[in-house]
Amino acid sequence: MVVHVGDWRPPDWREFFVGCGDVAVIDNGLGIRNGEQGKAVSVGSGLRAPWTALWPALRTIS
Repeated sequence: MVVHVGDWRPPDWREFFVGCGDVAVIDNGLGIRNGEQGKAVSVGSGLRAPWTALWPALRTIS
């Protein structure tokens, strides 16, 4: 399972994971703007290939 906070979202994840999707949105509850405010929290599970094969593509996602 991989948890990611940011703008990279499905369908991009489907290349790497069987199950994927947004599970939450970051909200500090104070209306304070920061780099994560409003960003999606996404979860990917069920690897489509061994982790060693996927890691080179996943480690540089920004």
